Amino acid sequence: MRRLVSFGGSSLIVVSATAGAVLAFAGSLAAQLPVDTAMKLNRVGQWVAASSIAREQLSKPGLSGTDRCRVAVSLTYAEHRLSRTAEATVALRTTDSLCAATGDSSSVRELRALRDEKPAVVSGGAGAVTSAVRAADTFWQLTTAESVGVSPTALKAHLELCQRTGADACLVIRHDKIVQEWYSSRYAEPMMAMSSTKSVTGLLITMLRADGKLHGLDDTVCRYIASWCTGVRGLVTIRQLMSMTSGLPMQRADSSVGFVADKDRFVIGLVPKESPGTTWAYSNEGAQLLSPILDAAAGEPIQAYAAKRLFGPAGMRNTSLHIDQAGHAWTYAGMYTTARDFARIGVLALHRGNWLGTQVFPEHALDTLTTPQPLNSHYGLLWWLDPEAHAYATHGHLDTDIHVLPALDLIVVRMQSKPYPGVREGEYERALLPMLGTFVVSQ
Repeated sequence: MRRLVSFGGSSLIVVSATAGAVLAFAGSLAAQLPVDTAMKLNRVGQWVAASSIAREQLSKPGLSGTDRCRVAVSLTYAEHRLSRTAEATVALRTTDSLCAATGDSSSVRELRALRDEKPAVVSGGAGAVTSAVRAADTFWQLTTAESVGVSPTALKAHLELCQRTGADACLVIRHDKIVQEWYSSRYAEPMMAMSSTKSVTGLLITMLRADGKLHGLDDTVCRYIASWCTGVRGLVTIRQLMSMTSGLPMQRADSSVGFVADKDRFVIGLVPKESPGTTWAYSNEGAQLLSPILDAAAGEPIQAYAAKRLFGPAGMRNTSLHIDQAGHAWTYAGMYTTARDFARIGVLALHRGNWLGTQVFPEHALDTLTTPQPLNSHYGLLWWLDPEAHAYATHGHLDTDIHVLPALDLIVVRMQSKPYPGVREGEYERALLPMLGTFVVSQ
């Protein structure tokens, strides 16, 4: 599959990371591209292309010291993501040397983030979790498939699917007990929940309503953001942001909220392209616009409210919302978590907000969030619906998902941090849906 990536008037055709190859790059073309080209390719998972361009640019004279530092950071990042340890080590040494005298703050942050990434902490087959993790986690119990009426054959097929599609972690939970827990050698904590974070944002909104801090879902954005009180923006409601019907379009990757440092400032400056309530378009920007709204409603940063009211009561000690460089929470993606913490969201949903006798979010919240809407019958309010499997779900990039099947008392969790060669986006999901009905063989 080919993708056209355009930077500064120049276009590159690259083979997607799933194809595992990149078309040849002309040296003169790479040298003419902006210095941030490689990092932009990194951000969309095109690490082979990023490495090729960065190496070509570093081999050419004429770059300033700061630019050479930034290109070297991009090369280090790409080699790290490709798991080419020797190349990444050499690139890191080069980067340290080039960046030492520049004082470039963004490069320093990138390098710190790379150094802070931890190696895989758990790996192996079902149930392979370190004894330290088990000792610290008194909620989860591991059990056999037969003891909770789950098919060993279905679990075997699911494990093979997880392995084949490049998952980093897969869990199957029945009656609140783990019957399958598998981690790849690539698994490293913290993981990102990708766009499954949106569903957590939905839960936080229902909690703010229950706490009397948010008036209602049909409040206009204007109630919380003064610059959204005129024109078409004055018509947009919180419900429309949650249902992806605000009129904001699906942005191109290189012009999206993912490419800016101050995400709230960026989304506040946007204007809907369609009349609110008339079209459905998956919008990261619309979901991120909820961040300043929720800050205003909560009377504190929403990340603090989430830690205090959701993550803490549910025992999610290793979970936090991602914070941008301006201190704003990402409400569209990027929640830091672990596979077991992530699974607790599924347990909370299955039990309609009740966690060991404590009502963390309102019992009716899931009814509100998982009611299908006229413009997309597979989407509610920041939650996805799988009617053919009688399930509702969180969905994130690379099939980082939680599927909840209330009638079967079943939860299926999958996480993945990087693209996997030869696997297309959504391949796991397409294979899983017809499989979900085969897990339970007895009540």
